[in-house]
Amino acid sequence: MVERNVWGKELTKTDLLIVPDEFQPCLDADEEVLWIGQPRQGLLFAVLDFYLVPFMMLWLSFVLTFIYFSLRDGAPMILISLFGVPAFMAGLFLLVGRFFLDARSRKLTSYALTSKRALIATGIFSRSVRTIELRHLDQVSFSSRANGYGTISFGANLVPTWIGESGWPGASSKSAPMFKMIPNAKVVYATLKQAQTEFF
Repeated sequence: MVERNVWGKELTKTDLLIVPDEFQPCLDADEEVLWIGQPRQGLLFAVLDFYLVPFMMLWLSFVLTFIYFSLRDGAPMILISLFGVPAFMAGLFLLVGRFFLDARSRKLTSYALTSKRALIATGIFSRSVRTIELRHLDQVSFSSRANGYGTISFGANLVPTWIGESGWPGASSKSAPMFKMIPNAKVVYATLKQAQTEFF
């Protein structure tokens, strides 16, 4: 079976739209749910990482060298604790840890498209639901890849879409609300445009 929107277009792997409980309070009685989905799952590398990963490896090499020579020369432990250890932990997170944090964040992210709005549920430690009214939406951008995954942004981006997709800490706060790296993105985008035409 395949997932379809209300116009019968194929979307993903199930033909049942199971609306998450956290979206239910946001829906009106006459509102139709057109699509439910999530961003691409697993560990992902963005274009930005081809530059950042080598830089962070160089950073960690510098920090480890600093710690080694500090220990060898008998530098005060307070110096290593205040500068070496935090710098090492920050570098390790940016080199490795952020990929797992990003994967966890995407696993806990859900999207919904209805006849009236787009909904985005996010949060690892506390949940929040953001709604974007389709009737007030005057700018929508769309990008896709050859594998069918793509991103739909609602509103103006302060940073390029590829940075918003990167999972880099703080990047999403500078970008417009988006359905990030969703499967069958072209069909979802067509569903969105058709909803704006038919319901408003």
